[in-house]
This record gives sequence, C-alpha cells and structure tokens, in this order.
Amino acid sequence: MRRRARESLASWKRRLAKQSAAMRRRPGRSWRILANGRDVDFHVGSPALPPGLAGRAARILDVADSVFDELVIDDWLHLEMMDTRDWWMRIGDTVIWITVPTSGPVRVFVRKENE
Repeated sequence: MRRRARESLASWKRRLAKQSAAMRRRPGRSWRILANGRDVDFHVGSPALPPGLAGRAARILDVADSVFDELVIDDWLHLEMMDTRDWWMRIGDTVIWITVPTSGPVRVFVRKENE
C-alpha cells in the first residue's frame, strides 16, 4: 500500500481535473472505502479522500482514473457494477437494481429475494 503525503486542496482539485472527460461522466468514477483500524484508518478510492478528512494516522491508496466495480461484506452486503450504467445490490434478502441514465433521474427497483 502506497503512502501519500498530504496534499493541498488546490493540488487535489488539479489532479481530479486531469481525469479524462469520459471517465468523469462514467457512474462509479468517484468512490471511497474507509476501514477503521485500531491505530490507523485505511482509505482506498478514486481519489482516496479529499485533503483534510483524515483525522488521525491514515494509510491511503489512491487509484485515480478507476471506476468502482464491486464491494462485498460478509454474506449480507454485495454491490456490483453489472454494466456501465447498471448496478446490482443485495442487502440481506433484498435485491436492488440501479440504473444511472445519461440524463434524467436514477432508476431504482427493489424486491425481496424470495418473491
């Protein structure tokens, strides 16, 4: 895991501005995961976090120009990008389909897994 020195807000904004136009429009291009450890917080994301958000010791992995794809926590939470604009999520026995159209509101469909 690469440790990155704190950068200024202006530097962070410049780095974000360099992302390609296509990447900026793609759903899932801005994401962050935080895990709290006993003595250190772990931040992973694109960008990992805006400057100044890490209140205590932090390990940061910045994976700029990436798109979030999947998150799984134990057997009760699963979020996954199925296509560029379609996401599937399961929380317990509830399934959620999310579509992010190029224009208009986000569409969400929710159902129980056993229905």
